[in-house]
Amino acid sequence: MTHDQWRDATRPKVQGTWNLHEAFPRHRDLDFFIILSSCAGVFGNRGQANYAAAGAYQDGLARYRRQLGLKAVSVDLGIMLDVGVLAEKGAAGDLAAMEQHLGIHEYEFHGLMRAVINGQLRNDSATQIITGLATSAIVAKSGMPRPAYLGHPRFSHLALSNGSASQDGPAETVGARLREAKSKDEVAQIITDALIAKVAEILRTPESEVDPARPLYTYGVDSLVAMEVRSWIVREIQVDVSLFEILLAVPMGQFAIGLAERKSIGNERGDGAAR
Repeated sequence: MTHDQWRDATRPKVQGTWNLHEAFPRHRDLDFFIILSSCAGVFGNRGQANYAAAGAYQDGLARYRRQLGLKAVSVDLGIMLDVGVLAEKGAAGDLAAMEQHLGIHEYEFHGLMRAVINGQLRNDSATQIITGLATSAIVAKSGMPRPAYLGHPRFSHLALSNGSASQDGPAETVGARLREAKSKDEVAQIITDALIAKVAEILRTPESEVDPARPLYTYGVDSLVAMEVRSWIVREIQVDVSLFEILLAVPMGQFAIGLAERKSIGNERGDGAAR
């Protein structure tokens, strides 16, 4: 690329974000400071070194502000649906194949922003939140092209599962169990058991340590984990749910009952998913 192409992509993010940082120094600290970066800065999008570098700078600036005792969270967004360049012009090639499984809807983005703001108000937010990265299991299930970053040692934890290790687990059989359920109570119990198993899998803890009487957030489920839980619910239970609902102070058992109610409505309509 030319130097002008490099500068045109990096200047708004680098100089623009630095200007905002200098506008709010220590004596003018804010309740929250959110930088919208890109997951390209994490894995280095081929052919977009300028854009990736600019995103990595924003991640670094968030860490720098936190070291100064100032508020800052860098949110590395992946493929945005509904709004933005791809929504307006349409995705092509690998992006088109990936957006269905990794894309973020506008309402999910709003839920993520609420969670990030609330986390900063409580002073317990992460400095960097990454979205839009696929695991080997997601690639295997969706049939999407395998991202190049999964072959790099830095992302080995995302590449550990090829999608076959959990074929006998609750996440793989919950759909079949729900189709065979005879009552709403049975549906609620199946969802509760599957939700407990999913949370235990994500947190790498025994299922016996996950209490359905406690809300999800009490197990450290932040906005990033909530997005993974939401994707699983939509895929396996076929009920649409927002990030905000997942992060509410509602016991998991009660949350599962709510999903069961919506699942029943969706099945009665015969459309496969309640929305």
